[in-house]
Amino acid sequence: MRIVVKISGNLIWNVTTLNKFLDSVIKIQENDLRIALVPGGSIFADMVRDLQKKLKFDDATAHWMAIKSMETYGVFITSINSFIENANSIEEVYDIWLKGFTPLVMPFNIIKKYCDELPKSWSVTSDAITVFIAHLLKADMAILTKLVDGITVDGKVASILKVDEVPLDQDVIDSYTPVLVKKYRIPVAIINAYNIESLYCLLNKAPCHLPYTVIVP
Repeated sequence: MRIVVKISGNLIWNVTTLNKFLDSVIKIQENDLRIALVPGGSIFADMVRDLQKKLKFDDATAHWMAIKSMETYGVFITSINSFIENANSIEEVYDIWLKGFTPLVMPFNIIKKYCDELPKSWSVTSDAITVFIAHLLKADMAILTKLVDGITVDGKVASILKVDEVPLDQDVIDSYTPVLVKKYRIPVAIINAYNIESLYCLLNKAPCHLPYTVIVP
């Protein structure tokens, strides 16, 4: 089983929780479970948004700058955990798995290689990029860590949502993620980055009553 997990950029403000999350990902892996990580854009992508407003450069430029910002966060993540290594290509992901380490995907060169596959706009963030990388790795699921428990429908967190039922006005995931779920038929789970137990529950490694959302094709 292969899983791709996006690390919430907001965890940069809580390194203790970030370290705990990374340790949990490393420990949960077994011979039948391999996890690849993808960094969020964090404060660095927010800076790109602010700069675009001030300097008025186009969305394509902002797209590539924001992807580079994910790599900036990625450098920080690997600096605090010696069992995680940067992977600059899909081939390197497999090599790192073979070495017994956890790969953290640096997405710029990979997305450049498939530059016509994704819109160059803010409809694509680290969410959609995580799902696209899951597709390239032939993963069974993509998991997006957020500051919320999932997508709320009718006042409560929906445990399972068909992709066509994802509310158009939701602001938990970017607008292109449902497109990729439907196109590549990859389930996408949303868990709270501060409820690490949800990861174990989601992967059937422990009982859990914590809420999360799984978007299915």
